[in-house]
Amino acid sequence: FAKLSSATYDMLSELSQFVTIEIIKSSDDAQTGQLQQWLSSMGYQPTQIYETTGDGRQQQTIVYPYCLLSLSGDSQDSGTADTDGRKPFIVANLLVNNPSQSGAENLNSSVEQLEYTLLQAIHVLCSENKPKIAFIEGHGELPEMNTADLQQALTPYFDIYFGTITDDAQCLNDFNAIVIADPTQPFSEHDKYIIDQYIMRGGRVLWTVNGVRFSDEVLTNNGFTPALPLELNLQDMLFKYGIRVNHNIVQDIQCLPVPVDISADPARHDYHPMPWVYSPLLIPSAGNAVTHSLMPVNATFASTISLVDNATGQQNRDTLLATSSNSRTLATPAEIDLTDLTQDPSLFTSSRLPVAVSVDGMFTSLFEHRLIPENVTNAVEKLTQGQSRQVVVACGSAIRNEVQNGKPLPLGYDRYSKMQFSNRDFFVNTLLYLTDCDNLLQLRKKDLTLRLLNKQRTHNNIPLIRTLVILLPLLILALTAFAIRTINRKRYSEHIVTCNL
Repeated sequence: FAKLSSATYDMLSELSQFVTIEIIKSSDDAQTGQLQQWLSSMGYQPTQIYETTGDGRQQQTIVYPYCLLSLSGDSQDSGTADTDGRKPFIVANLLVNNPSQSGAENLNSSVEQLEYTLLQAIHVLCSENKPKIAFIEGHGELPEMNTADLQQALTPYFDIYFGTITDDAQCLNDFNAIVIADPTQPFSEHDKYIIDQYIMRGGRVLWTVNGVRFSDEVLTNNGFTPALPLELNLQDMLFKYGIRVNHNIVQDIQCLPVPVDISADPARHDYHPMPWVYSPLLIPSAGNAVTHSLMPVNATFASTISLVDNATGQQNRDTLLATSSNSRTLATPAEIDLTDLTQDPSLFTSSRLPVAVSVDGMFTSLFEHRLIPENVTNAVEKLTQGQSRQVVVACGSAIRNEVQNGKPLPLGYDRYSKMQFSNRDFFVNTLLYLTDCDNLLQLRKKDLTLRLLNKQRTHNNIPLIRTLVILLPLLILALTAFAIRTINRKRYSEHIVTCNL
C-alpha cells in the first residue's frame, strides 16, 4: 500500500501540468472522522490491513485507496450534475481486488492500472458530449431490469437509449453504437437491412446472441431441458461479416458450481455444490487492451464462434474470451440433465475455444446483391461496403444480471459461490473500444514485473541467510584488504630493494 500511495503521488505530479492537485492530509481526528463518514455515505468502504510488528503485536491500519477528482474544485457536492450534465467530481477506486490473486499481486495490478484509472476518471469528467448507445428491442431482448447494472456502469461514459427499429432507414444513425442483448425472436429482413446499412456507414454493434435455445424454467422444475438450435435469422448476416455463431454448447472443467440436493429423504434437503460444466468461466485474452488483467467472465450455455473467410480480406480479428484448456462442445439437438454431473476429464480435450471475438475493418453488405426490403422509408443510397467495428459474444447470459427481491444484482455476481466476475468490466471496456476510446484502453496493457520473496523458502533457510549476512561482508572486507596489501607490496618492492643497496 505504501508503494501504491507513492505511485499515486508520482502519477498525480505528472498530471499536474493540466490538473490542480490537492492532497488531503489531516491530523485532526474530527476532520478525519468526517471524511471517513462522507466516504462511507458515498459507498466507498475502507480496506483494513493487519500487520505483525517486530514485538509480535497485531497492528491494524485503515486505508482508503480512493482518489477524488473534481471538475470545478467543489468536492463537497453530493454528486449532482452541473448545468451541462457532467458531474463536478468523481471518486476513483485505485485498488484492484481480484480474489484469484494474492494481496501483493493485487497491489501490483493496482499500480499497473493506476494511469488508466486516473485518466479514465478525468475522461469522464471532461467529456462534454457523451457518445450515444442504444439497446435494441423488439426481438425478445433482455428487459431493462436485467441490464440495469450494466446501464449504471455505462452511465458515466454514454447516454443510453432503449427502443425498437422503426421504418426509417436512418433511425440508428445518431447512435455511436448499438447493443443487441440476448434476442430470442427472429430478425426481419427490414430490421437486418437497417442494421446492415448502419454498419456500412460506420456504426458499431455489440452482439450478444445464443447459438442454442433452452429453458431455465424447465430445467429448474423438471431437472432437464432440451437444447435446440436457435434460429434468429442472423446467420447469413454474421456470416457475410466473417463470423459464425455455432449451434453447440460449451462444456468446461473450469466452471461454476450448482447446488444439488443429495439427500435420499424427500422430506429433508441437503444441498451440496457440484461442478456445472455448462457454466464455464471464460478466460480473457491477456494481449488485448479490452480484456487485459480482467478476471474470468461468468457464462451459462455459451456457444463457440468460428471466423470464416470474408470477401474484403481487410479485417483485424481477435479473440476476447475463450474456454480453458480442458473443454469440449456438445452438438445440438441435445438434452441437458441436472443429474448428469459426473464428467470424465479425459473427454475434455479441446482448448481455447472462442466465445467472444472482435472484428475491425472493412465489411461487405449482406444486401450487396439484394433489393431493399419493403416498408423501409427515407432510404438513401445503398452502400455495399463500409469500415466499422463489431464484437460478437456467443452467450446471452454473460450480459444479463440476476434480479433478487425486485432489485438487480451486480452483473457477473454468482449468488451460490458469492463470487464477483468481470462481466461488467468486460462489457464497459468493449463499448469503450467500439466508440473509439483506443488511446485510453491502451493504458490497460501496462505490465510491471512483481518481484516477491519466497516466504517459505526464506523461513526454511534462516540459519544460512544469517550466516551469509554476517560472514559475507567480513569475507569481502578480508579479500579486499589482502588484495590491497598484495598490490602495494608488488608496487613498492623495487623501491625497497634499491634503498637497501
